[in-house]
Amino acid sequence: MTTNSSTSTKSVPSFAVIPGAQVQDALAGREKQIVELAEATYRLHSAGDSVNPPSYFLRFSDRPTARIIALPASIGGQVKVDGIKWISSFPENVAAGIPRASAVLILNDHDTGYPFACMEASIISATRTAAMAAMAANGATVVYLSEAERKRWADKLPNVPMQWAESMEKKGLPGKVMLKGYLDGLRARGVKLARDWDK
Repeated sequence: MTTNSSTSTKSVPSFAVIPGAQVQDALAGREKQIVELAEATYRLHSAGDSVNPPSYFLRFSDRPTARIIALPASIGGQVKVDGIKWISSFPENVAAGIPRASAVLILNDHDTGYPFACMEASIISATRTAAMAAMAANGATVVYLSEAERKRWADKLPNVPMQWAESMEKKGLPGKVMLKGYLDGLRARGVKLARDWDK
């Protein structure tokens, strides 16, 4: 399928499902290239050529040790790709002899937004972690912002969570109650928020 206009021609990309074995084969023996790719990605992020919103945690009252995390992101540069990692952590799996974590990665085409790949991602996550360790060993520096600096940044941002809650209230939905409940849950688990987004 193609869409024609006076300025561009777009086509819907083909879609591929890539299992773990193929991911492992693609990464095997390419450690140096992976470290270089990780370094290049962090440089793009530092230059502002990325979108990296907060992660979203799905938690369960009947399985309090478990969680599934949604991590959306977009990267520019020559790659220009959008996507989301959906990674679960179920610690009780270990007792059953299966891995604690499992993940998939969905990639979306930059121009059309269409998904073009769904791939096993726990191997990718482990490889990225190893690449970061290699970067640190080669002299890379990771800087963690102080609590005061995090607050300074947060205070300069628009209160998007409250804007969302207020838009829900206008529809007759308990947006502010939902937002406060979510943030109170984080506070109860000891998460230090950079800003009280529900106030």
